[in-house]
Amino acid sequence: MPAEYVGALTRHGITLLYGVPTMYILFLSQDEPLDLSSIRLCFSAAATLPVDVERRWYERYGHRITQGYGLTECSPFASWNRDVDVRPGSVGTPIAVKEAAVIGVPDAVRGEAVKAFVVLQESGRVTAETLQGLCRKRSHPTRCREQSSSSVPCRRTRRARS
Repeated sequence: MPAEYVGALTRHGITLLYGVPTMYILFLSQDEPLDLSSIRLCFSAAATLPVDVERRWYERYGHRITQGYGLTECSPFASWNRDVDVRPGSVGTPIAVKEAAVIGVPDAVRGEAVKAFVVLQESGRVTAETLQGLCRKRSHPTRCREQSSSSVPCRRTRRARS
């Protein structure tokens, strides 16, 4: 593990530790525990974090590792395991939405286009107009077509649980 990285954690008083599972596994493999006294939140994404790694991390450092799931189209993620309710092995619940799905649909010009379905929470703090505005602002104009729906398609390959 690069000494510069480990030194920077304490020297700069880093408070948020974002890493991929491999980083947490590497930290746990060190004989001497790292000084993580300034860290207040540990976050993992990009791959599944083994439950055993979460358990050992908590036992060694006293911090839960929150997780998230996302993809480029979600900018940056669709769900996360909030630090107040961490459930080992889970990527958490959808953010400000009741359900969300991203699927590929046939497109005469491009072959396939991405289509996102978002059902807002009843008490959600985001409106459909806000989501559509973000889509228009962050996407190419040909990629953001607005439609309203009250449900998410039934065929899903992965679903963030609420």
